[in-house]
Amino acid sequence: MAGGVGGTGDTPRYNNIGRVVASVLSPTHLLTLGIQYKVNVEPGTYEYHNIYKEDDTTYYESFGGSLESAASQRLPSFFIQDLWTVTSSLRFFAGIRWDGQYIYGTDNKLHQTITTPLQPRIGIIFIPDNESRNKIFASFGRYAQELSLVAIGSYYADQGYDSTLIYPQDPRISREGGTVAPWSGQWTMQPEVKGLQGQYYEEFSLGYERLIWDNFKLSAQGLYRTLRQAIDDAYVVSQQTFRLGNPGEYPLQDRPEATRDYAALILSIEQRGDKHFNFLASYVLSRDYGNYEGLFDASYHSGFPNVNQAFDNPDEENYINGLIPNDRTHVFKFSGSYNFLFGLSAGISFILQSGTPLSDYSRGTYNNGIRYLSPRGSYGRTPTIWDLGVRFSYNLPTVELLHPRLIIDIFHVASQQEPVDINQLHYLEIDENGNPSNPNSEYGQPYRYQQPMSMRLGMEVTF
Repeated sequence: MAGGVGGTGDTPRYNNIGRVVASVLSPTHLLTLGIQYKVNVEPGTYEYHNIYKEDDTTYYESFGGSLESAASQRLPSFFIQDLWTVTSSLRFFAGIRWDGQYIYGTDNKLHQTITTPLQPRIGIIFIPDNESRNKIFASFGRYAQELSLVAIGSYYADQGYDSTLIYPQDPRISREGGTVAPWSGQWTMQPEVKGLQGQYYEEFSLGYERLIWDNFKLSAQGLYRTLRQAIDDAYVVSQQTFRLGNPGEYPLQDRPEATRDYAALILSIEQRGDKHFNFLASYVLSRDYGNYEGLFDASYHSGFPNVNQAFDNPDEENYINGLIPNDRTHVFKFSGSYNFLFGLSAGISFILQSGTPLSDYSRGTYNNGIRYLSPRGSYGRTPTIWDLGVRFSYNLPTVELLHPRLIIDIFHVASQQEPVDINQLHYLEIDENGNPSNPNSEYGQPYRYQQPMSMRLGMEVTF
C-alpha cells in the first residue's frame, strides 16, 4: 500500500437482545423452553478512493461512499429441549430450535425474509460400568448461521454508490482511455429472492472416554460436519450486477451448489486434579473437502462474510471441488502446567500441524472470481509448522483482600517464520479464446509468515 489511507468509515455495529428462559425439573427430566428476539443494526457512513494496479496495462481507480444509513436484521427464535435421565447409566437429550431472519433496508421496510429449516438436536450418553470409568456418547445437530451485516449493508441500502474506472496506464499520470466498469453505479435495494434459505450445517459425533486410575482420561471421537446451504453473492452477467442468493438457486442458478464436508478423528489424553502437574494432549486426523470455504475464504483473501468470491466466475466448472485451504491432515496439540510449592507456576502450549493445500488458478471470465487450472488443493502444501508458547506466573504477597500475580508470556518461542499463506494466482487474465494469459509476477510468493517471537510482562490482581 502506498499513498496514504484508501478510505475511512464510521460504522458502529450493535445488537439488542431480549430473552426469556424457563425450566421445569422433575426426578427424571429437565425441560427447558426459551424465546429470544435479537436486532442487529449497522448504521454509519464511509467513503473511499484508491487506485489498484493489476499489471502494467491495467489500473483500477475505485471510489464511493454512503450516506447515513441503518440496514438491520431482526431474528426471533424459539427453542425447547429436554434432558431425560433414563437410568443412572443412560441419559438422553433432545431439543429443537426455530430461527427467523427478516432483513430491513435503509428505508426501514422489510425487503427479505430468510427461512431456515427447524434445527433438531439429539444426543445420548451411556455409562456401561458401575464405577463410571467408561462413557459412550453420540450426538446429531443442525445449526443455522445469521446473515452478516456486511451483506445486509451491501444489498439492502440505497444511500450510497460505488464506481470503478479502468485505465490502460496509471491514472495519476494520464486519465486518457478510461472506461467505466459495468458494476459501477448508485446503490439499489436488491429485489426479494423468493425462498431464500439461511446458511446451515449438520454435525454428527460419536465418541468413547475411559478414566484410568483417578486422574487420567483417554478419549476417541469421530466427527462429521456437512454444509447443507450457503448464502453468498456472485456477478450475474445477464443483469450486469452482483446478486445475493443461494448458490444453485435463483438468481445464482447457473452456479454450483455450495458444498463442504469436514471429517475428523480426535484422540486425546488428559491428566487433571494433580497437585503439581496437569496436561492435555490431542491428535486430530482430518479432511476438509468441497467448493465453499465458508464465511471467510482464504483463497481470495476476502474479509467480508457472505460476499466473498467463491462463485464469482460464471464459467467455473472444472476442478472447483477439492481440498480447501483450512484442510490440515495432522494436528498435534499439547498444553501443560506445573505448580511449584513456592508460588511459581510454569506452563507451555505447543502445536504441530501439517501445511495447507495449494491450488493453481487464474482470474475468471469477465475478471470475476477464479478458474482452477488443476484439481483444487492438489498443487502441494505449505510447510509443516510448529509453534511454542510459554507462561510463568508468580504469586506475590497478598495485600489485605488483594491477590496479585506477576505474569510473563513468551509467544512463538524460536519461531520458524515459515510461510503460512502463499500467492496461488498464476495468471491475471483470460484471453478471447478462453485461455489463461498474463502471468502474475507475484505467483508463488508468500503473503504471510509465522509471527516472530515476542514477550509480554503483566500483572493480574484478583479479589
